[in-house]
Amino acid sequence: MTEPLVGKQVCKASGLLAKVDDEARECTMKCSICGKRIVLVPSAAERARKDVTGKSAKYYESLFREHTDCALQKRKEGADRLCLQKRKGDYIATQMAKEYPDVI
Repeated sequence: MTEPLVGKQVCKASGLLAKVDDEARECTMKCSICGKRIVLVPSAAERARKDVTGKSAKYYESLFREHTDCALQKRKEGADRLCLQKRKGDYIATQMAKEYPDVI
């Protein structure tokens, strides 16, 4: 087991370069979308201790790279962009069909 992490040390539990939250005493990472920090509750170290399959804290930290809200917003924006592309494609196809009825 590792010692509790306090202050601005490097996270020894996961081996990742992450700052330590003084209040939660756990490793924190930054969201890959918004850049704000992610605090796991329970911490990655606690999850690893309770895990019977032998997964490490680093494994649990690698699972959580984005906030839920950020991930949902990113997915929504991607779906909106895809729908817009499809609508533009459908419009172009109908225009082509009108202009060149023998080809299509």
